[in-house]
This record gives sequence, structure tokens and C-alpha cells, in this order.
Amino acid sequence: MAETRSREWMDTAETGELVDMSPSTLANQRSRGEGLPYVRLPGGRIRYSRTEVQKWLEANTVRPGPGAA
Repeated sequence: MAETRSREWMDTAETGELVDMSPSTLANQRSRGEGLPYVRLPGGRIRYSRTEVQKWLEANTVRPGPGAA
């Protein structure tokens, strides 16, 4: 499993584990044009870049501060 976690490209199940979302949630987001950036490979296979997922997580991180609800 350690080898899988060090790869740059992840399948939907691996990505779901990383971001705590089910593969079906990720698929639903893709169908609506929302969510994480991904690549569709020949044959319809979906892959997520670990680097891009980390950037997405950072961009969507809420940082409470003065005036936060």
C-alpha cells in the first residue's frame, strides 16, 4: 500500500480515501462539472493527480479568523 500512496496518479478509490469522499460522490461531482480536477484516459479510466488534489485541498481550506462565524 505504501507504493500506491507515493504514486502521482491515483484512481477514484485512492482519491476518495485521501479526501474522505466515496467514489460515487467523486463520480457525481465529475458528472456535474464540479469537484476535483481529473484526467479521463482512453477507455474512460479516471485518474487524479496527487499534486492537483493537494492544491485543491489548500484552495478549499477554511482558515477561521476575526469575524469568522
